[in-house]
Amino acid sequence: MKRNEKTITFLFLSFLFLISCSKETTGKEITNKPGDLELIQSSQIKEETELNTQIEKKEAILEYEPTDEDVYPDLDRVFLYKDWHPLKQTDFIKGVKERIKNQEKKEKDDSLYDDEFTTEFSLHDETRNFCIYHNVRNIKNYSIDDFEIYHYVNAGNMGEFVWSFQETEGISVEWVDDSGAIVKIGTEDSRYSTKRGIKVGDSAEKIMEAYEDDCTVEEYNYDDEKWETVSEKEYPCMLLSKSNECISLNIGNDRAEGMMTLSYMLEDGVVLKIIIQGS
Repeated sequence: MKRNEKTITFLFLSFLFLISCSKETTGKEITNKPGDLELIQSSQIKEETELNTQIEKKEAILEYEPTDEDVYPDLDRVFLYKDWHPLKQTDFIKGVKERIKNQEKKEKDDSLYDDEFTTEFSLHDETRNFCIYHNVRNIKNYSIDDFEIYHYVNAGNMGEFVWSFQETEGISVEWVDDSGAIVKIGTEDSRYSTKRGIKVGDSAEKIMEAYEDDCTVEEYNYDDEKWETVSEKEYPCMLLSKSNECISLNIGNDRAEGMMTLSYMLEDGVVLKIIIQGS
């Protein structure tokens, strides 16, 4: 009887052992199936890819959204006009310059701005003409490889907007980068003249003779500290404003939806510098 009990106990324990071994073997077989291994590896790769993508997105956002310091003017650099300052050459701005050098530029039809009024707002020398709203890249014998970034705006979903300028050969030119549209021109060099032949060194009297017959004229009254219309035309295409410091020509541009201004800056009745700008 005792022998039978021992036999039964031995068989029972053996049965439990076999069940335990079977479970371990089954588990190992499931774990070691090629399909399961590929699934686990694929899941790990997917998680790592998603994590890397999130990191790259965060880095891209940080790179795309500059700090105030990144887009602050370099006030230590002196250019032709005191208020024309390029942005500091931070790593961000250097990156923007390299990027826009390689970007495809928009096509621009300059003939849309060849009307008689827009072409008044230009400066030319013997071979080149710099006209407001025209494409700076179409000017022959004028390279813009040494441009500076003058202004930068991150408009979120609308993208980024960059204004560039260059000061060389006695003339400063500012333009919108993607279209190349000139928005500001200036000079203190007498080799450049406006469409009506006025240049640095000419007198205020010469300016008035060139424009007053075609403009409504207003002068600044220093006694009353008010502007007074002294000559009004029936069809005032242009407004000429005269003071001791400046004589400016002003007219709206419907296509550009803004004002164009040509300013002759005076000192003792003589043109010291010429500034042309559009909005």
